[in-house]
Order: sequence, then C-alpha cells, then structure tokens
Amino acid sequence: EMASQLVAPSPQQHQLAQQAIQPSPQQRQQPPLMLQQPSPVQQKQVLHQQPSPQQMRQTPASAGSRPKKSGFKLVNKTVAKLGGPTRPLADEVPEEKASPKQDMLAGQHALAVIDKKPSVKPADDIFDKILMLRIWRTNRAIHPQVRDLTTQPRPGEKPTPQPRHKIPVNPPQPKPRPNPVTPAPATPAEILERKVRGLLNKICPDNLQVITEQLAAIELKNVEQLETIIKLIFGIALTDPHYCETYADMVFTLKSRYPEFPSERDGEKAVTFARALLNTCQNEFESLPTTFEPTDEERARMEPADLAHEMQMRKKKMLANMKFIGHLFLRQLLAVKVIGQVVHDLIGIREGLPEEHKIECTCELLCTIGYTLDLTPNGKDLMTQFLSRLTDLKRSTGPDETNSFSNR
Repeated sequence: EMASQLVAPSPQQHQLAQQAIQPSPQQRQQPPLMLQQPSPVQQKQVLHQQPSPQQMRQTPASAGSRPKKSGFKLVNKTVAKLGGPTRPLADEVPEEKASPKQDMLAGQHALAVIDKKPSVKPADDIFDKILMLRIWRTNRAIHPQVRDLTTQPRPGEKPTPQPRHKIPVNPPQPKPRPNPVTPAPATPAEILERKVRGLLNKICPDNLQVITEQLAAIELKNVEQLETIIKLIFGIALTDPHYCETYADMVFTLKSRYPEFPSERDGEKAVTFARALLNTCQNEFESLPTTFEPTDEERARMEPADLAHEMQMRKKKMLANMKFIGHLFLRQLLAVKVIGQVVHDLIGIREGLPEEHKIECTCELLCTIGYTLDLTPNGKDLMTQFLSRLTDLKRSTGPDETNSFSNR
C-alpha cells in the first residue's frame, strides 16, 4: 500500500531530464586529452621563459592569482544531490548552449524530483525480509487488513516445542521430617577429654610453655580426671614419638602444678601426679603385645598389605613407649628400680629365650638412658648385668647350631 502511494515521474519527463544532462555529439567525438612527455628543447624553452626574481617582485598581484582548477562540474545542486552524471568544464570542452525549451523542461524535472518522495519499491519488484523489516520499523502502525495474519512453519521445519505442564492426578504428599535427635548433654569427663585433646594436638617445642600453662589452669576435681589427663598424654606421645622429649618436659612441669587427691581406699597414700604417672606406665607396659605374629582371625579379616601395616604400627608404638619411659627417667620422674624391673621383664632369665621384639625394646631403652644410668651407683651395676645378658643372647644358638637372633 505504501509503494502504491509513491508518485513516479512520467517517461517524457525522465527522457527530457536525461537529454539535459547528457553531453552533445560533438563532445562525444572529441578525443580525450593525452599527456605527452616534453622534449629536451621544450624543457630548455620553459626554463628560459621563467621570470626572474626582479620580475616576480614587480608583479606581486599576479602572485596571488591562482589558476582555475580543471575537472568536472555538476549541472545543478539538485542533480548533485541525486548523484547524477557530470559534464566537462568550459575551459576543456566547448559548452553548447541549451535551448529555452530544454531549460524549461529541466527546471520542471528538477522541481518534480525535489517534490518526489523516496521510493521504497525495489527494482526487481520483490520485497524481501530485510526490506519488509525496514518498512515495518519506519511505520509501526498495523494495517487492519494484515492485523489478523499469522505465519506458518516452512515445509519440513519442526515447530518449536512448547513446554507442557502435566498436573498429576494424585500429587505426592511431602514426607514428614523426622524430629531431629537432640544430642545428649556431654558429661564433665567428655568435656575435659575434648579440651585436653585439643590442646595436645597443638603442642610443639615452640609453644610448649603456653600449652602447659593452659593445661595447668584446668581445675581438677577428682582422681579420675587426673588419670584421664595422664592417659591422654601417654596416648599422644606413643602415636607421635618425634615430640617424645616435648611431652616429657610437659609432664615434668605439670608434676608440681596439679594437687594431690585422697585415696579411695582407707590406709593408702594420697594419689599424686607422680604416682598416677607410674601406674599409667605400668599399665601401658603390661599391655604390650607378647608377639607380633598375626592371629588366624586377623589373617582372615584383613588383607595381607593391611595386616603388614598393622603389625608395623604396633611395633612402632612399642618402641615409642620404651623411648618415652626413658625420657621420663632422665627427668627423674621414674626411679632406677623401675628401669631395672622393666628390663628384667623384657630379657630376664627364663626357661626359654625372649622374643626378638623384646630384645629390640631393651636396646631402644638403653640407648636413651644408658649414659645417665651408668653415672648412678646402682645404675652402673644394672648396666653391667644388662650388657652381660645381651651378650649371652647374641651368642645363643638353636638346635641346628645357628644364631637364635638376627645379627642386627
């Protein structure tokens, strides 16, 4: 509808406008100008014809005059806006004067071109999608005849699927949430164990004094709480033998910071930190495994690699226990007779030979305390007995006259 409203010029007006701007037959027959290279004689003549400096001073007005530019000139501004053809200038091509009739027709055509609206109709009379979108953006008003028109999918093209919200017939009911189980309130023993374990996990040689002061600030109310702290210290010392000396220094400091508690049994001495420590050492030593051979139940329950790892961890814990007992002796927390009893239980004279891991425990203990034990009067005699017993075990042989123990 918009294309039909535009006014197109008539064929006669279009022909007259083309005649007005086209060159004449004489201009078409005139050959184009060719640039020729001047000869040497002509170049010399041009040099002689150039004015001298005096002549240039005498004619200053002529210096400001500029030669006319050669080129093409448009017929009028209207044709220039429309991008029409150009014609040669008068200095290059002789201009032919148009007749009054041609001037009148050219003026009418120019006025018609000025009043004409820009045409949106394409040259091939085909309105593509891009052109239709431009027309629609220019005129947003929708014609009543095309208001109800819709598009259809192309043949072979699947329409965009629309989501379908299915309403279930019997929607599932939300399951009732079970009532959260409220944890039981922690007992005083659990609170104490959690607090002490958190402090022991942070200990190292750098913050030993700070952690020890925090442990000493804990108020103990009975013997059970004192034994709980000592057991936790022993447990972490056996799992981390690298800081065995640090834990021994902490025990030495706590010895004088915790109070005494009366014994539960009549006629017994009061329970002190040193006494509770000795009882814990005895219990840990008695709980050492008698052999490192896995049982049938452990072999059936565990993989060979896991079983070997478990045996290795037990052995490390046993050696760490001997090392910790030795550092407690060096800080005078254990007496010499306690060390003698420990060594006697390990490699004492019995009917059979002791196990090899007990000999290794004795060597670990003597390497830790041997120098200090040899300086005491009773300790020197004990060291002589210990070394004599180890020498006899080294020389012992079995029924096949081979060494009973390995050379290491």
